[in-house]
Amino acid sequence: MFYAKTGRCYHNPNSKWANKKRDYKSKVKKSPREKEPGYIEIDSIIKFIDGIRVYIINAIDIKTKFVFSQAYRSLSSNNALDFFKKLERDRT
Repeated sequence: MFYAKTGRCYHNPNSKWANKKRDYKSKVKKSPREKEPGYIEIDSIIKFIDGIRVYIINAIDIKTKFVFSQAYRSLSSNNALDFFKKLERDRT
């Protein structure tokens, strides 16, 4: 014997889910172009060198293509503050 499937088994055009309005134009498709230096992207990666975990923090200025990298033993707030101080010192 076959039994009817329970739950939503057909498309109900009057449901709230089917009538949900989606605003596709409000989504940002591309990031805005930078006209002056100062927009910095920062990222961190993990590398294993001779069995030791090394965290590398990278910063890139999008307009000037200035790149700064620093290696640390751990990702901590103290190391992040040290990275920002060294980045500001080297950019000037």
